This record gives sequence, structure tokens and C-alpha cells, in this order.
Amino acid sequence: MGSLSFAPDHAAGTHPANSRPPAGAVAAGSCVSLQDDAWNRMVAVERAYSDGSDEDGDGDTVTADPEIGSQIAIIKYDGLARRIVKDVDNSGDWDNEYHYYYSGRQMIETRNGSSQTLTQHLWGLMYVDELLQIAINGDPAADNDCLETGASDVSYYVLQGANYNVLAIVESDGDLAERYEYTPYGQRTVFRSPGSDDALCHAPALESQRVTADSATAAYGLCDIGHQGLMHDKEFGLINNRRRYLHPRLGRFLDPKPASSEQFF
Repeated sequence: MGSLSFAPDHAAGTHPANSRPPAGAVAAGSCVSLQDDAWNRMVAVERAYSDGSDEDGDGDTVTADPEIGSQIAIIKYDGLARRIVKDVDNSGDWDNEYHYYYSGRQMIETRNGSSQTLTQHLWGLMYVDELLQIAINGDPAADNDCLETGASDVSYYVLQGANYNVLAIVESDGDLAERYEYTPYGQRTVFRSPGSDDALCHAPALESQRVTADSATAAYGLCDIGHQGLMHDKEFGLINNRRRYLHPRLGRFLDPKPASSEQFF
């Protein structure tokens, strides 16, 4: 077992106006604590905070000996070391329980805690992270099919770059839904269209546009897959690189190398 604490991407009070800060940014000087299991897999994310004391005398009252606060997420894995559950809590309208289903190493379906299908993903044959299409279930309570003929279910085609970064998603009629730009280590900026006069999507946002499901705004976005075809965990600001987590602003992995190199993907 091990733990690591780090400051979130945006300190509380410094996030852009009219945008939602990451879940860890609950107070000035807050940070996030990651808990690993015996196989160096991240299994829990918790808020951490300073009580204002400088116990080791180095002038750092934020990340030194943090106090552990509320839980942000619990992560579970299957026997093949694939992440199969992300249970997000204490994060406002981001709260949700996600169950992931795979074909090999490719995540093909996401369900909620009630086993209702939320999204489905179609992958290519050239590379493990070649994402081709995203299908979204607009009425999870009614059916588990994301491809029903009707207004509630919708599919988006995915455009990727040479490094398999998701650059944009387009609607079936070819209209641009969102586009994305990245820093070298994967920090993503989402660009949306505020109206019909901006067909190329120039309005920046911190997260992908929320899905409308069962006539309500869902916790997840149209496309939460981005850098190199990997899942972005917006709730705690990391990128899930299968057995390891990448901090896009620090430009480094936050987990030790997995216990077995044969399980390193």
C-alpha cells in the first residue's frame, strides 16, 4: 500500500469564470491524496488539506503531512488489471458510478451502478487506441441499446491525429460537435460552438459537453477520451493510462511501475 498527495490542476478560486473547478479544489491550499494497493494500482482518491501547521519546518503547509478529507473516487480492477469500476462521490453533479466492459484492452461499453448502458465505443483494428465512433444512450432507463433509431440516442464519429489524440468529434451529418487541443503531456482544452455562427467551435471549456440522458444533465461528457486515445478522469485531473495514471500538467506518471512488467500496458 502507498499514497501520494499533489495539488490539483486549479487551486480553488483561480479557475476560469463560469467554469467548474476540479473536484479536489475545495479550499485554498487543498490537494488530492492517491492510495495504491499492493500491486501499485491506484484504488482510492481522497481530498487532502493542510491544517496550517508546518510540522517539518520547510515552509510547506500544503502538501506536507496533509490531513485526509472526503473520498472522491474508489477504483476497482479485474484479474487482468483492467479498470472495471470508478465510483465518484462527494463531487457534486459529477457523482456517478461507472462500470467498464472490455474486448481485450479496448473499453467498449460504460454502464452505471444500475447496469444501465450509458455509452458504447467502436475501436479500429490498426491500434489499441484507435477510436472510431462513440454512441450515447439518451434514455438509459428505457433500454440498453445506444443505437436505437430516434432522437434520444446519438452517435459521433471520432477524428484522431498521428499520436491517436482525439482531435474532434463530428455528428452523422458532418457537423463539428467539439474539437480538442492538448499540451505535450495531454492537458486538454475543449472547444465548443456557442451557436450556429461558430461552426468551427472556438469557445473554450474545461470539460466535454455534458450528455443529456433521461431528460436530465448527466455527469459524463460527449467524449471523455482524449490524449492518445486514453480516458480523462476530470473528477481528479488525471489521465488513465491503463495500469498507470498520468498527470498532464506535471508531465509524469503518479504511480510506480506496475509490479510485473508483463502487466504493463
